[in-house]
Amino acid sequence: MHPVHRLPPEVLSEILNASREPAYHNSLDTRRWPWKYTHVCRTWRAVTITSPLLWSQITIHIIGNKPAAARDILEVYLRRSGAVPLHIHISWKVVESIDTHLVIDDIIDTLAAESSRWRTANLRLGRAQLLRFAPIKGSLSLLKHLNILVTELPSDFPVVDLFVGTPRLTSVQISNQALNRFSISWGQLTSVTGQCQSPVDALALLKQSPNLTHCELWVSLREDDSPIPNAPPTRPLRLQHLRKFHIRSDCSVLNALNLPSLEELAVSQINTRTFGPPEPLRLISPLTSMLARSGSVIKSLSLTRVPLYDDELISILEETPNLIHLSLDGLVHLRTIFLRRLTYEPAAGTPTLVPQLESLHLSIIGMRGADDLVNFVESRCWEGDEGPKGASVTKLKKLNIHTGIRAVPDLASRLMPSIERGFHLTGGPF
Repeated sequence: MHPVHRLPPEVLSEILNASREPAYHNSLDTRRWPWKYTHVCRTWRAVTITSPLLWSQITIHIIGNKPAAARDILEVYLRRSGAVPLHIHISWKVVESIDTHLVIDDIIDTLAAESSRWRTANLRLGRAQLLRFAPIKGSLSLLKHLNILVTELPSDFPVVDLFVGTPRLTSVQISNQALNRFSISWGQLTSVTGQCQSPVDALALLKQSPNLTHCELWVSLREDDSPIPNAPPTRPLRLQHLRKFHIRSDCSVLNALNLPSLEELAVSQINTRTFGPPEPLRLISPLTSMLARSGSVIKSLSLTRVPLYDDELISILEETPNLIHLSLDGLVHLRTIFLRRLTYEPAAGTPTLVPQLESLHLSIIGMRGADDLVNFVESRCWEGDEGPKGASVTKLKKLNIHTGIRAVPDLASRLMPSIERGFHLTGGPF
């Protein structure tokens, strides 16, 4: 007998559960996990059917005008999952018909009846489906993670209060709608991702969320909005626990923040104004003042579509001397002075910028600073892990670069000695 057939049922169940497929795979496909295990043999079928965890991940993508099978399959999942917490992923794109809407309403009602078991909810809904889920309010006692995208929501639609009274909720991601259109106990959350309609709205949200450890905000700036001025030294908002922060578009909210525990920072400067010329860059002062005020030990920094001069980039990196990972996306050209400050030259007497840097990502249009880039890499890449005696810099391990078609092969040729010493060069054209 093959050893696999001698496995105890509980061990086999654990193995099958560990092999679960990503949540985006449609549960309606009975050729995939966990259905496929019911076709192996009688033992596997019995173990699969009687293992509730294998049926606790329910992903339903309805496309077309015949979703009746989805209702039947959903009932199978709910029955076989017993009483264990559920991970729900629901989306649909259907052809309009009365029969289709009736089936979808039935599916929503069936899921809503089990809302007390929801642990994760990933929902892609229209306005009608959102209203249909009204019975879940007050019954989401197990819900920890919410990811919701709502379409067709008019501006006069009332604040969505379905997720009030969710004592275990810690993570929220809201797409396609402003965060303040949802009533949520922000103070208990540790992770928030979503949109704010203005810098003032963003700051108000952060004031309600003192326990955040991870936050991603897209902050719009409308024609009648004003950026947030630099806060007086005694009045910045202190978010003691925030370690990862990604802010897109308007960055003036940084003027009002003190982030002492921040380790990862990503800034995407994207113009969202629909009137007149692009707004002048308002990043350098808010970013450098926040970094200086916070005194945090930043390990990872990402700047996307941020047009910076050498002195501006250097001033930012002087406030982040402990960087290990740096990503610069959308540069026009490599900056000569900046690259020379990264180069380890003990005889020059100038402190090396970000001496602990191990990984660098560059996305650039031109390669006029290729010579300086090669000098920088060669100065900070050596044999083994130990650097030159007395060196105050860490070995550079990886460069990922996206630029012109011929640039990366040319760099690989010039950096071959460093590559042979273990340096990793990756990348390609845009």
